[in-house]
Amino acid sequence: MVGGRGRVAPPAKGGLRPPSAFNKAWSPARPILGARAYKMDIQLIQNDNNPTLDNAWLSGFSDSEGCFTVSVIKRSESYNQVQVRYILSQKNELELMTKIAALFDGKVTYLKSYDGYNMTVNLSKLRKVISYFNIYSLKTGPRVARDCQRRPCGPPRTPGGEAALSSAQ
Repeated sequence: MVGGRGRVAPPAKGGLRPPSAFNKAWSPARPILGARAYKMDIQLIQNDNNPTLDNAWLSGFSDSEGCFTVSVIKRSESYNQVQVRYILSQKNELELMTKIAALFDGKVTYLKSYDGYNMTVNLSKLRKVISYFNIYSLKTGPRVARDCQRRPCGPPRTPGGEAALSSAQ
């Protein structure tokens, strides 16, 4: 902060929310409310950066809007197909989802029931996704699924290394 003025970059494409969420949250009243609450003027800084794999923005976005999924699909009596995917979902953000898909060689689909877009990266292209999250770690739920992919997730172990059995077994 310089000269008693606060500068706020929009939490979009470099912040933690997509443009539509920022546009809903920012209003002409925000600088007035900020001036009252913090006794300073708050100036909006426009930020038109595109998503990149060179910072943690996508990690934060994935924590709130993404997931890793594992699905088992029965194809026949003797064959099950396993699908592992990384998915981001967002309404009204086709351009943003398309840019993120380009980073990971994913694809974007429209979901009519959700009235929004899914960006999906399938198992064969997950290496780049995992490499990114190894640098910029997830902080919430998707991390658990990613960590299970990296190491066997079996029953909890006792300090001696034996599998701990629940009382129900």
